[in-house]
Amino acid sequence: MKSTSGWTNGSNSSGFNGLAGGVRYSGGFDDNGIVGVWWSTSESGSDSWTRGLDYISDDFFRYDDDRDSGFSARCVRD
Repeated sequence: MKSTSGWTNGSNSSGFNGLAGGVRYSGGFDDNGIVGVWWSTSESGSDSWTRGLDYISDDFFRYDDDRDSGFSARCVRD
């Protein structure tokens, strides 16, 4: 899922080509080059689900976060 550039262990084997764009919280920007987090269309109560990658793991994680946070969005063409 990780891009071959920007990660030490990226292979892009799935074709997703995820980059480590970091996140924006109320205190500013954080984790640029360390994590890539994307919004999901699914809701979790007043929060929304996110999906993400980090520099340590090869797993794609999921958690819910408040909508005031800033994560990446991925556009998909039909």
